[in-house]
Amino acid sequence: MVSLFCYEPPAFLPAFASAGTATQWLVTPGRAAALVQQLLPQPLPSQVQLLLPCSQPEFDEMLWSCDLNFVRGEDSLVRALWAGQPFVWQIYPQGVNAHHAKLEAFLDWLDAPGSLRQAHAAWNGIPGAGAASLHGPPSRQRCWRNGPIACWPRAHSAQAAQPCRAADGILRAKNVRIAVFALSAHPAPAGSRV
Repeated sequence: MVSLFCYEPPAFLPAFASAGTATQWLVTPGRAAALVQQLLPQPLPSQVQLLLPCSQPEFDEMLWSCDLNFVRGEDSLVRALWAGQPFVWQIYPQGVNAHHAKLEAFLDWLDAPGSLRQAHAAWNGIPGAGAASLHGPPSRQRCWRNGPIACWPRAHSAQAAQPCRAADGILRAKNVRIAVFALSAHPAPAGSRV
């Protein structure tokens, strides 16, 4: 089973074709659903399920239950890391291809094998990657998880060892809101640092 939460990856059709009809695709609402409806024949093939909007815990459950997750953006990247399942991340495109270096740095941190690097490059439309490097993601994900460089369990463990970022973020957000409210009600004295 594969989840699809993406922008408009250039390698979607080759990935979908190579997965075969036995692979169930769970397609999230929004851009992923629009992409699938635009590129695949109608009615949609039986292995494609368009999902309804869901809560964050339901989205997390989907990530945990899938064999491979295609995720987009930083928030979903963190959720995919927490799920501990193989994933391919579509990074948000930035001007002058700045996102290419960011993706490469992440793959270095992940200690990703060459096949996973090629899959990310193809999924993100990085020149020279070629769509062929994404062929067979359901079988490749087993290699990425259990192969000589099992990067997901390591990444999941590293993420789990971190202090609770969600609680920390909520506390910081509340403090910022309180600070902003306090500043708007009582401006800081000239020259002070807030």
